[in-house]
Amino acid sequence: LLIRALVGEFFATFLFMFAICGAGLATDAPGPVLGGVCTAFAAVAAIYTFGDLSGAHFNPAVTFGAMMGARMPVVQGIMYW
Repeated sequence: LLIRALVGEFFATFLFMFAICGAGLATDAPGPVLGGVCTAFAAVAAIYTFGDLSGAHFNPAVTFGAMMGARMPVVQGIMYW
């Protein structure tokens, strides 16, 4: 179960960063709207896709907050990082 969560977390982070970097490279002069909309849609897609599997902590600050709030074990949080 932990291995599935770690693999899910890896793919969630990869797809999130891939979408954001792809939006930045899509045009010659991307504005702040394109970056913001792409980040929002990528975050929602990653959360809905991997939320049940790993919690979708693709942001290390979320993982740190979950560890400090005793919502997840410290060892699992370190593995997520």
